[in-house]
Amino acid sequence: MDGKNYAGGNVIDPYMSNGYYEVNCKLVINNNNPHSYSLVGDPDSVMYYQTNAIASKKANITITFLRKYLRQKQGLSWMPGRNDVLKLFAVGKHALSEDFKWQNTQNGVAIDVAEGSSYNAYDGGNGVAVVPGFQKNSTFEIIDFTQTTSGFYNLKAKFTAIILDAAGKQKK
Repeated sequence: MDGKNYAGGNVIDPYMSNGYYEVNCKLVINNNNPHSYSLVGDPDSVMYYQTNAIASKKANITITFLRKYLRQKQGLSWMPGRNDVLKLFAVGKHALSEDFKWQNTQNGVAIDVAEGSSYNAYDGGNGVAVVPGFQKNSTFEIIDFTQTTSGFYNLKAKFTAIILDAAGKQKK
């Protein structure tokens, strides 16, 4: 970050979670109370996510992999199957999702960084208005994704991204 490299290692309790959000969300304001609103997404789709954290002594980096799925293609469950989840980690370049936790229209990768302050690489409703396309010169590339002998996976990636704090201060 700002020219510094960070690497995780010797992490006793790495963080991982998964789940889903609504997709293609629109802001709906209650006409009876203009201060009451909600985000409403497409009823036939979900945004599946898997979040992994890399911790070091100086910073914590959270990478979230995102993909939209149609509910009816997933059977009775909204969770994708194992093979679909593994496709999230395909070796190669992946887009940075700019609207994660807000409109949820984009597949790709979302990045959060905690280094004294919290920063993220998307417009997640943190109060900062960002221009669509602000990550157009950013990159995220999975270089290697291999299964270990114990059945777990190791992922190696490199990226450059613009990250913003709640006041709009940028880092790269």
